[in-house]
Amino acid sequence: MIPLSFNYLWIFFVAGFGSIIFSLFTIGLIFSSKFRNTLRHGNIFIQSLFVCSVLCVFLSLALYFLVLYTKNEIEKEHHSIHKTLSSPEKILGIQMPQGTELELFEPDQLTSLRQAKFPQPVLFGKLQINSMKIPRGIDLELFDDRSTTLMGTGEDTIEGWNCQLMSYIQVYLDDAGNIIGLEHCNLAQDMQLANITLVTQADIERSKYQKYPDNFVSTDYWRIHNPLTQYKAVSLQWANVYLDQNKQLIGIENGTLTEKLTLGDIQYPANTEFNLLVHPLTQNETWLFTPPNDQNAVTRNGKVYTHDQTIVQRPNGKIEQILNSNDPRILARRMNH
Repeated sequence: MIPLSFNYLWIFFVAGFGSIIFSLFTIGLIFSSKFRNTLRHGNIFIQSLFVCSVLCVFLSLALYFLVLYTKNEIEKEHHSIHKTLSSPEKILGIQMPQGTELELFEPDQLTSLRQAKFPQPVLFGKLQINSMKIPRGIDLELFDDRSTTLMGTGEDTIEGWNCQLMSYIQVYLDDAGNIIGLEHCNLAQDMQLANITLVTQADIERSKYQKYPDNFVSTDYWRIHNPLTQYKAVSLQWANVYLDQNKQLIGIENGTLTEKLTLGDIQYPANTEFNLLVHPLTQNETWLFTPPNDQNAVTRNGKVYTHDQTIVQRPNGKIEQILNSNDPRILARRMNH
């Protein structure tokens, strides 16, 4: 392939300029006997310029055939990885209709399917799918994500989650093309779990990273980014909710209070940051409150807590600790996503 870089454009420029000079020499040689005599008996510079222009013509011809060859190779490569099915065919266990547009990772290898666009929706469970994408190559190296992305419409229950296909859904497929696992979807309707309510359109995704910065490997299995969360008497917005494999709550992070909250002797204003941790401060349920920058938390006797302080409380209101909000250990948990 021709390296299309400014470092090589000078070759095309020289070939083109030399060809123009040759054209001028040709016109002069055809129509002017005086010019022919001048070239025949002229100085070495004129003769050298003519020879160089001839060489530039050959260079231009070589570049022209090189461009044609490269164009042909590019088209051949394009056709080897972009195909349209002329008849229905089963690929990776999925029955694909005639007219399906395929993008392959390896030339002419249908099993290396990277993307498929269907001429009409294809059923995956109860989902009507218009297109699908499978991570290959650099996608696997960068993100280590082996799920299949499906785009279309519909609702289906996957691993106990009632999922709504809004823009896309990420799932795991078996060899027969059946959905066997969930990576990411949006909740189709409100869901009530023990002491917590998840609302429609909440982001559900499988958690695959250790959660804490002190080498504690968490048992988190699901991470839910929820526009509105009701946990016991606490109303939160845009909290990250962590559940185990049995969908039991094990943590809430980075939520903010939607309204004022009084817990024990302390009244917290709206927008106070809320975190629920079960590790490593205590094995029991612990709530962390950090007041917003522009407001303070106030006790009944008038004591003030600012945004530089994080209050650790039990659900019964008992204060366990007052921490520095800028402590790296606290920041790591508050900023964890």
